[in-house]
Amino acid sequence: MYCGNCGNRIPDDSSFCPECGTPLEDMHEKKQGETYFKSKKYQYEEDEPEKKSSVLPVLITCVGCLIVVGIIIIGFMILGNTKGDETAQAESASEPQVQVGEEVQAGENDTEAKDPDEVEKTDIVEPEETPESLSPEEIQAAEKAEAQAKAKAEAEAKAKADAQAAAAGEYVIANSSTVTLTQADISSLSADQLRLAINEIYARHGRMFKDQELQAYFNGKSWYQGTIQPDAFQESMLSALERQNIQLISARKDSLTGQAGTSSNSAGAVVGNVSLYPGDYHDIRIYGDNPERVNNYVTVVISNVTSTGFDFKITRYNTQTNNYDVIFRSHTAVFTGNGTTATYYGQQYTLNFSFPRITELTVTGFSDAEGITFANNGIPGHEFS
Repeated sequence: MYCGNCGNRIPDDSSFCPECGTPLEDMHEKKQGETYFKSKKYQYEEDEPEKKSSVLPVLITCVGCLIVVGIIIIGFMILGNTKGDETAQAESASEPQVQVGEEVQAGENDTEAKDPDEVEKTDIVEPEETPESLSPEEIQAAEKAEAQAKAKAEAEAKAKADAQAAAAGEYVIANSSTVTLTQADISSLSADQLRLAINEIYARHGRMFKDQELQAYFNGKSWYQGTIQPDAFQESMLSALERQNIQLISARKDSLTGQAGTSSNSAGAVVGNVSLYPGDYHDIRIYGDNPERVNNYVTVVISNVTSTGFDFKITRYNTQTNNYDVIFRSHTAVFTGNGTTATYYGQQYTLNFSFPRITELTVTGFSDAEGITFANNGIPGHEFS
């Protein structure tokens, strides 16, 4: 406590100033009635403790506020980073996963910002580009493949129908349009059956018939569809194999009815104009002292000779087993042209026969027999050494 008169420090329990003797009551009255004055020295010494005590709480409060603000800012930053990571994970999850070696098409799943004009353009559905024009060769190849596929489908459907009809007994010869027939296949048939067998080959192609009996017969078959008038039917509609079978069947029918040398079927079978004898026609080089003699020689075996055709097979002599090995199985050839040649129409081979002399024949179309003259040394009156 300080004296208000002289400014000296006095004890707190004093009633008067020990220096100037001023009573403390007078000081209180003077303080209330007069302007209180203190020197800078006294003011500093008295007020400084009070200032220190008032600044400290303020500082503490400010520091506390800064700490709280800092914590709040850090919290927002952490929260913002967490949301950013979650958004990035969600976007990456929505994007298609691309494996190594794969190629992403341009414009697909594009999450990058785009220019508004570009966005508008991509929103417009453009028409698909037409493929480049095919070359004439490619067009021809495509049309050929389509035609082959169609023909195959039709053939399969026809084969299925034929199989069903054959199982029901609706054919005389069920495979006469697909298999080359031999004399053995038709030897048990009557003349009437052979007549039906000839015409059922035509009927398979939709040919109609002037003969009412034949027309009624085929109308009763489930597989028959008559769509072509007799005068409009072309022989070219028949396959080579079918024409060959017709000639073979016709020759057999003629032999049973005593009409050899004539033909009553619409195919017009060619009658042979050569004297062909059954027997073995060997490679002519095996006869005599021929310097070109061969050991493993080829032989053409002729059998079942008729006015319109004959059966044949081709063998090769095996010097090790002393047997004849069959190298071309038995089939039927029919006379062609003016009757001096004959032909076998097979699925893989077409063999042509010619007859230069009564004892000789040649064959083309099968490499093992080409370039060879075959001779039959067993024809009576025409033997040779």
